[in-house]
Amino acid sequence: MEKVELHPAHTWDCPDCGKENFCRGVTVEMTEEDIAGQIEMYGGEPEDWRTGHWITKPDIVTCVHCGVEFETEDMMPLEDEDGPDEGDGPE
Repeated sequence: MEKVELHPAHTWDCPDCGKENFCRGVTVEMTEEDIAGQIEMYGGEPEDWRTGHWITKPDIVTCVHCGVEFETEDMMPLEDEDGPDEGDGPE
């Protein structure tokens, strides 16, 4: 049986037409310095942070069904020491 390559993806529902859409995640290329900064910022053991791929979301998506373009937002925003960032997610 032939194999296919899977790609990390995001799914979202178009608020305009209501149909489901998919878009690929964006793979981030990181240097050792970048990885060290992420470890410092988010914590964790270095071996946990040095394996796999770093994936992020696109900033803008377009519905393949109706063509409307949207900005994206995180479902679960990162919290800092003072709590959630203002404007991120429900209050």
